[in-house]
Amino acid sequence: MASRNQIHQVIVLKSQAFGEIHRSLTLYSAEEGIIYATAHGTQKIKSKLRPFTEAFGRYKAYLYLNPVKNQYKLNDGEGLKAFHSGHESIEKFYTASLFCEMILKSFGGGTEHSQLYELIDQSLEILENMTENKRIYLLLQYLYRFLKINGFSLDLANCDSCSRKIAPEETLFYHHSQDGLFCSQCQSRFPADQLPLPPGARKYLDTTPALSLISALEISLEKNTALNLKMLLFSCIQGLLEGPLNSLKQSKEFI
Repeated sequence: MASRNQIHQVIVLKSQAFGEIHRSLTLYSAEEGIIYATAHGTQKIKSKLRPFTEAFGRYKAYLYLNPVKNQYKLNDGEGLKAFHSGHESIEKFYTASLFCEMILKSFGGGTEHSQLYELIDQSLEILENMTENKRIYLLLQYLYRFLKINGFSLDLANCDSCSRKIAPEETLFYHHSQDGLFCSQCQSRFPADQLPLPPGARKYLDTTPALSLISALEISLEKNTALNLKMLLFSCIQGLLEGPLNSLKQSKEFI
C-alpha cells in the first residue's frame, strides 16, 4: 500500500482553477510519472502554496494521498525554481507549453519517467536563460530526444521503400502519410506531403543525441534546413501522439 504522505521532485505541467479558491495541478515526477493533485485555497493572495501552482515550476512537493478517494493533495513545497521567462517572452512560454503538452499527450512516456523528467527538467532550465537564436536548436533536440525515448526511430541510412543504402551526400524525403523516409528515386511515388531531409540534417540527427544537451546546442544548421527539420519532427511527434498538439495550433508562429 502506498504511503499516505509522499515527497516527490516535480514539474508543474498544468495548473487550472478549481472551484472558487483552489487549483487543480498536473505534476510530473521521475518516480511516479504524472500525478494529479489539488492545492486548496491557493487562489487566495496570501496562500503560502500559491507560488507552487505556477506552470513550469519545479520543486519538492509534499503530498498527501487520500486512500479512499485515491486523490493527492499538495500540503507544502520547497526549493521552487520558477519559470520567469514565461512572463517576458511569448516564444519561450509557448515552447515550454509544448514541452509539457507532449508529456501529457504521451501519458508521461509510459514507463520512461526518469528519462523524460531529466529531458524536460534540463530543457526548461536551459530555455529560461538562453538567447532567442538558440531556441530552435533546443526545440529540435527536445523533439528528437522525446521521439527516441518513446521508441520512435527514423532509419537515416536506408530508404524505407527500396531498402537501398543512402550515400552521405543524398537527400531523403519524409512522408507523414507513409511514416517513413524515402530516397530521391522512390519519393516521386508520394508527390504530396513530403519534407526534405538533406545530408546536413541527417548527420545532425545521427550525431547530436550522443552529446549532452548543452553540447548539442552548440551545433547549428543552415536556417532553412533547421526550419524544415523542425516541421519534419513536428509531423513525427503528432504521428506518434496520434493527434494534433494544441500548442502548435494556437501558436505555430511563435514556436
